[in-house]
Amino acid sequence: TGITIVLIGGLFNIFLPFKQTLMGMFFGFSLFFLVRMVTNGKLGLGDVKYAAFLGGILGLKLWIASVLFASLGGLAVCCLLIIMKRMKKGDKVPFAPFLAAGAAVVFVYSNFEWTVL
Repeated sequence: TGITIVLIGGLFNIFLPFKQTLMGMFFGFSLFFLVRMVTNGKLGLGDVKYAAFLGGILGLKLWIASVLFASLGGLAVCCLLIIMKRMKKGDKVPFAPFLAAGAAVVFVYSNFEWTVL
């Protein structure tokens, strides 16, 4: 449903120009689907669809930044949980909350003037 809304929004240039929407969705889906195939399904299909959704809203450049922040955040939280012995090395961790947090950080800071920061 969200992907359909983003595509329709792209047609009317609500979020981004349509070309940027398609590129973000294509790369978001393709890269995460490739990771899913390489890891034998350890990355959920929901994460793949969510990555495509975020790619459509943010565009390719901001999507890459949001995935970087999501990965760093997930790594930090998992390391902390392992150190605190609340998680073992083989435990599964949902990636979608980290994707959402990374997208939120990128979305908020991309709307500010860089001269202010």
